[in-house]
Amino acid sequence: MILITIGTGSERALLLTARFIVARTRLSGEIGHMIPDASSLVKSFIDFGAARSVASATGMADRALRFHRPMDHPSSEEIFEAARQGAGWARDHRDETVDYLTIAVANLAVSFDPELIVLGGALTPYADSWQSQFQNACEAPSPTSPPSKLRIWVCGLR
Repeated sequence: MILITIGTGSERALLLTARFIVARTRLSGEIGHMIPDASSLVKSFIDFGAARSVASATGMADRALRFHRPMDHPSSEEIFEAARQGAGWARDHRDETVDYLTIAVANLAVSFDPELIVLGGALTPYADSWQSQFQNACEAPSPTSPPSKLRIWVCGLR
């Protein structure tokens, strides 16, 4: 099982063979520090990791503020609500955030082959708008193995 809470960053816990995995630097499974794309290889991330800047509620709000200023300091809640109301800019930011989160979780799934991934945190109240896209991408067969039914539970952990 892998537990991921998505909030101001992308926190996680890896539970393998009924034991939490903690590395010497306490960053094992820290998807907030994963490298989400090639452009992140040449950037410096001081306070937060590269994936946190694109795959978290705070990262989504930061990008919306930087690249599209429809409102002053939009929160992730306001972005999700605007997306539900059909605002194209908000759908774009939501979808981009979900894509980056999917990349990170799919990489964890390939690395650890869990039976279950549990997602909680700030993005879960809006799961109805992104869960099927996320589930389909995570279940896509890899070129080296047949597809398996990965269970993903989204719950209100905060």
